[in-house]
Amino acid sequence: MTKIFLIRHGEASGTYTEDADPGLSDQGKVQALSLRPFFANQSPLKVYSSPLRRAIETAKLVAGNTAKIFEEPRMSEIPSNTRELKKRGTWLKEVIGRDWDKQPKRLTIWRNEIISFLESQTKNTIVFTHFIAINAVVGHLTNSLSVIVCKPNNCSITALEVSDQKLQLLSLPDEADTLIN
Repeated sequence: MTKIFLIRHGEASGTYTEDADPGLSDQGKVQALSLRPFFANQSPLKVYSSPLRRAIETAKLVAGNTAKIFEEPRMSEIPSNTRELKKRGTWLKEVIGRDWDKQPKRLTIWRNEIISFLESQTKNTIVFTHFIAINAVVGHLTNSLSVIVCKPNNCSITALEVSDQKLQLLSLPDEADTLIN
């Protein structure tokens, strides 16, 4: 059986409506470094990261020079329908307010691609990803149609297992005080 660890990136230096691709804040860097012992105890792991800066920076701080990091676009942030930062917040609230069966097809395809990618893993893996992506996985595995089923804290760990291309949830992430921080 293959273990998969989903890691939410460290605290970003900007919000979803302030910066399209923020890096890590100073606190986010501290959070990432705190995961080094966990990573060392799990190695060897195949390491994937969303291509967004905050996830890549988290992956580099956690893995250091001990592993090659593969960018994986399927594990990126939920794809917004607008590039205008101020409108992204409104759009995201609308998405969160609808169940998955009421989402536009492109979002359900995004969710399904995440699940397919994870189910295809054959080696122990760590994936640096995002709040909604983790929720998409947990919702799928708990048969929930809600977009938000947990509130993964920055640098929290969601543990999964895959056997015969079937995902199973082993543990939920530590939860944040707010929905998206």
